[in-house]
Amino acid sequence: NKCLLDFSTFQSTCFEFVDFSNCQLNQINFTSSIFNQCKFPPIDLNEINFTNCQFKNSELIGCKFINCNLDKMNSIQTNFCGCDFTQSNLENDLNIKFIECKLMRIKLPSRISNIDFSKSDFQSQHFSNINFSSCNFSSCNLSQTNLTSCNFNYCNFSSTNLSQANLISCNFSNCCEFKGAIFYQTNIKENKFESAQNLSLYCDKCRNSCFLDGDIYNNSDKKYYNLFN
Repeated sequence: NKCLLDFSTFQSTCFEFVDFSNCQLNQINFTSSIFNQCKFPPIDLNEINFTNCQFKNSELIGCKFINCNLDKMNSIQTNFCGCDFTQSNLENDLNIKFIECKLMRIKLPSRISNIDFSKSDFQSQHFSNINFSSCNFSSCNLSQTNLTSCNFNYCNFSSTNLSQANLISCNFSNCCEFKGAIFYQTNIKENKFESAQNLSLYCDKCRNSCFLDGDIYNNSDKKYYNLFN
């Protein structure tokens, strides 16, 4: 038997150690609520208002966010593996945060802006034809990811791990920051790095380990080590 919570309101409610596995969740208002160590099953979350909500050490594995309001949603050390956000808005200054979250195998809409993904894990993720604007990927794990035909405008990749990633036909122009980013055995093909900041593709540790082909670096603040010695 399922617990029916449809059309309910739980504004400013604190949920701790709650398992929603046997609940039906449609058109619920959770505004300003806190979810601490809670568990959601892989279900459709239809038209749920998560405005200003906080998720801490929780699990939402495989959930599908359908027309949800995620404005100012703040998630810390939460597992969103396999979640589908394609039918929810992730742009227009919503100030959404995914800090130290697990974000492998997620699906994202085609336009994303002003989201803080810092210290999150995207390992082996595939992103294609997505426009990222003013997003923070600092200290993220993007190792073994496949980024194809994506646009990154004013994004922060400081100290990001891009080891063994495939960067194909992406645009990292418009002042993307790469200070301390790690490129090791990275496949970098036909990308644009015009005006990128602090881009260093080679270091003593990973010299000769990256594969470059057809990239553009005009006006980029880049640093190269000897590619042949």
